[in-house]
Amino acid sequence: MSELVTNVVSASDLARSAGAYLSGIVSGNPSSVLLLLSGGSAFELLPHIDLSGTDNQITVSMIDDRFYQDPHMNNYLQFLDTPFAALLDSKGASFVETVPDGDMGMTVFTDLWQETLAGWRDFNPNGQIIALLGVGADGHTAGIFPHPESKEHFDKLFENSDKLVVGYDAGDKVDYPKRTTVTNPFLRDYVDQAIVYVRGTDKKDALKKINAKEGSLHETPARILNEMKKVALFTDQEI
Repeated sequence: MSELVTNVVSASDLARSAGAYLSGIVSGNPSSVLLLLSGGSAFELLPHIDLSGTDNQITVSMIDDRFYQDPHMNNYLQFLDTPFAALLDSKGASFVETVPDGDMGMTVFTDLWQETLAGWRDFNPNGQIIALLGVGADGHTAGIFPHPESKEHFDKLFENSDKLVVGYDAGDKVDYPKRTTVTNPFLRDYVDQAIVYVRGTDKKDALKKINAKEGSLHETPARILNEMKKVALFTDQEI
């Protein structure tokens, strides 16, 4: 059964509150943890994550990424440059890179990433997959962008039950069009808990669409939050 809880917090306390919540989930979990991070503004809460209370095995990766080797474009490479990455390394965490290697094609890359995610679940049947997500002003989450022009194309990309990870060209929807991302089946069936970080007045319309009684995923992909197992949304916007 899906559970979405919204926490409205002042802008000055938003990152600290969301970081403390994520700290509690990871530190209070007795089993292995796969922590999947989002880039962008979600990085703001990383300095507020305290892992001093946990000795469990943590594996960390991205929930989605830009399919580029340039550190100014690739989310994982930007994450590696944070104190939180250094903290995880000091605690013996495992890292799953989301950086394309050499001339590796997108299909090979996403197949390997999917194999790694599915393999983690197989080897850690009692482990917890925890995701840090954001929501864009356009209603996207992870690397799943709106396709209002074609539900069929959206479903082909993001609703294929055989695909946990997909790579695609988002065209003019974003500045960096080559994208790799987990899919809706992964978010629904694999993620045990998600923390969603949404800051700024430009996100208010997207939040309203998430909470609306009616709406479609191909127009507002972040409505998938209503279909996930357990979600804690932190925002500074009254909705």
